[in-house]
Amino acid sequence: MAVLVEVDQLSIVQNYKDFGGATLDPIAGENIETGIKGEFFGGRLNVSAAIFKIKHDKLAPEAFHVGGKAATSKGFEFELSGELVKGLSATVG
Repeated sequence: MAVLVEVDQLSIVQNYKDFGGATLDPIAGENIETGIKGEFFGGRLNVSAAIFKIKHDKLAPEAFHVGGKAATSKGFEFELSGELVKGLSATVG
């Protein structure tokens, strides 16, 4: 079983322009994720679970390109995969 913790800083170039014709600042953000991964029965069963939070700043609104909007996503992921019988695998997640 392994434990993972990941923290990333994001910078994504935008190709949108404001009303004056200037390109908007890059999207800035942060991704925080923590979880566990495990392998059982000689590798025939794999399990992973994680929770995450992603924050983006300086997003361009869809209709008017003013910039400065923010968005946050929070959630979890769970995946179970393995070999049911020889030659037949399945994944649920």
